[in-house]
Amino acid sequence: MLTKEAHCLSDLLMKNAYDGLDVEIAAVIGNHETLRSLVEQFNIPFH
Repeated sequence: MLTKEAHCLSDLLMKNAYDGLDVEIAAVIGNHETLRSLVEQFNIPFH
């Protein structure tokens, strides 16, 4: 889940993309469309 601020989400997405986290991000859930394009650049579903 996220807010409209990109800094925390982008940090998690980048660390995950470069194997800095031992997790699989299955989806991102938000009540605003603000960060949809950022999430979709990493091929992660946005709901």
